Amino acid sequence: MRFLVTKEKEMRPLLRFLISGVLAALALYLLLDILSHALFLGIYPDMVYDTLYGNEERFIEPMPLGTLLLQVHIDWFMTLFAVLILSAITVRVMEHKRDKRIIVHMLGIGGLLTPMLLLGAYFVHTVVLSLWMGLFIGWHLFAFVLSLILIGRTLR
Repeated sequence: MRFLVTKEKEMRPLLRFLISGVLAALALYLLLDILSHALFLGIYPDMVYDTLYGNEERFIEPMPLGTLLLQVHIDWFMTLFAVLILSAITVRVMEHKRDKRIIVHMLGIGGLLTPMLLLGAYFVHTVVLSLWMGLFIGWHLFAFVLSLILIGRTLR
């Protein structure tokens, strides 16, 4: 992690390869996280609604609060790692100070707010559930594209 601490602008070839590998693994994680949530909660808004709140007509029980809290805890923990890795590499690789700030703030706010919106959706219902779905997909796509951009800049 010397790359993240020193002021050295030039990266050694091995370090470039290692950082690109970490970013590629993170990009794969982001895609698999979307798939995991689709399988756990559902793909469509109606499926997510039925999973969280239940559906008497289809005999679907609502999700227990303990299960949701476990999912939110895991999401927050994993998102924290993704935000820290992407933020640290963004700060070192991006040239413009304003771009760094905007990207890091968007990563942090979006990433850490997403699990809280899922928990809020459990108690508040439809409006927050729609916000969660939009922010979840939006943040994951933003982080995925950023990791691809950073891979390109790292390998230059």
